[in-house]
Amino acid sequence: MTQDNTAGQIDPLEGSPELKADLSRSLEFIAALQNDHMMWTAYNLLIQNKWVRPGGTVSHHIGTNGSVGEFIAKLRGKGETCLSIQCYGDDGPPFEQSEKWEHVSRFGKLFSQLGWVSDPNQERQVLIRFDGPSGTRG
Repeated sequence: MTQDNTAGQIDPLEGSPELKADLSRSLEFIAALQNDHMMWTAYNLLIQNKWVRPGGTVSHHIGTNGSVGEFIAKLRGKGETCLSIQCYGDDGPPFEQSEKWEHVSRFGKLFSQLGWVSDPNQERQVLIRFDGPSGTRG
């Protein structure tokens, strides 16, 4: 098992064990993953964002696309493989943009309750925002 060290370095292949442990213990997160649309949203939030504890200095990335797919497949408990999650997550299910924002908002609240927020200092071209399209609250 990987460990976060004092310099904030995390094995990029395995991701943050602390973040994974928190999500694995969340019955609400596991229940949400049973819905394919919620699974797709979670997969993309986890691969596209780094997460930080408010006031913390260590950014946590959950790992590679494959390790996120494996993590989600295990939590869903449907006999899926990391590739079935990863391929489905990359293509995405057909659903409305407003529904996507609803799911992003729900996960934003859940992650916040677990003590995690999306790292606001990421150098990214596109950030997933929890406030919905055009700055409207979802």
